[in-house]
Order: sequence, then C-alpha cells, then structure tokens
Amino acid sequence: MDLMSALSLGELALSFSRVPLFPVFDLSYFIVSIIYLKYEPGAVELSRRHPVASWLCAMLHCFGSYILADLLLGEPIIDYFSNSSSILLASGVWVWCCPPVQRGTVASRCLEARN
Repeated sequence: MDLMSALSLGELALSFSRVPLFPVFDLSYFIVSIIYLKYEPGAVELSRRHPVASWLCAMLHCFGSYILADLLLGEPIIDYFSNSSSILLASGVWVWCCPPVQRGTVASRCLEARN
C-alpha cells in the first residue's frame, strides 16, 4: 500500500494552507518577545511606575526588526506602525504580560493572586 495515498498528506497540506496565519504567528512572536522582556531586571517595576515607557519599549522590542529593515531598505521608519491590528495585538499581549497596575489596588491584588 502506498504510504502517500494512505496518509493523504496532499489534502493535509492543502487544509493547512487555507488556515489564516496572521494572528497565530504574530501572536506567538509577540508573546515570546514580551515575556522575554518581562524577565529583564526591573521591567515589571518599570511597567508599573512608567507604563507608557514600558509600552514603548515593548513595541520597539516587538517591531524592532521591521524598523531596522525599513531603515536599511530606505523606506519610512514608522511605516510598520500604520498597521493598527498588529499594534493592538502586541498591546494586548503587553497588558496581559506586564500589566501597568499600581500597587495596593484591587486589580493589583487580583494580579498577584494570578501570579
């Protein structure tokens, strides 16, 4: 019996090619990048004291390769930031991983219970 016909790998490959992969790969890349950034010394304290600076650092960490590629290709550096769905997705991951919550509030107690 032919292995290729028994497993029908051609149909499996075709079904995987139809899956929209925009949020899957981007989401996994953003999660890995921001979790890596979270474990840098002082990153969580920075996100609680200066949330805008922490968010900007996370966005530069997530989109740094695109910024560098735009710089080397001679295109506008901020061009990738016009893609609002990627910014919202990365911002959602940032809020989930490094929540900008002040200590002593109800939300901070809930987050401490989660961790």
